[in-house]
Amino acid sequence: MPTRFVFRPWCLVCSLVVVFLVASERPGDARPNYKKCFDTVFKDIAKNSKTTCNVCHVAGSDDKKRLNHFGKVVAEELGEKMVKDDAKIIAAIKAAAKRKCKSGEWQERLAKGLPPCDCGDQDAGSYIARQLARECHENR
Repeated sequence: MPTRFVFRPWCLVCSLVVVFLVASERPGDARPNYKKCFDTVFKDIAKNSKTTCNVCHVAGSDDKKRLNHFGKVVAEELGEKMVKDDAKIIAAIKAAAKRKCKSGEWQERLAKGLPPCDCGDQDAGSYIARQLARECHENR
């Protein structure tokens, strides 16, 4: 009889935890149509070399929210998050490709099959991290 009184609250707590975990799970922010649109605009690059998410994101970073210069310009050109219209995405990618950064002109780099931006992490939080990124980039 006493185990019955212990078992019921335990089941209630476990079921509430499961309901909370299922309800709080949010979908991933992956945007495969951005990469698809990039491959549409730059067909030669997509055909000759495999494009990755590092076209817009900082290479080697575990944080997928960190964008390189090209990714920031594409986001700026889009003007809003989670754009699903392919025509808007393609227009933003074409406009961004006309710009440049320390790596060089993005259109030229893309034509050579290189990623548009290879500046490393310019937005690192500390002076030491920026210096290490600069030294790493200079030693390449």
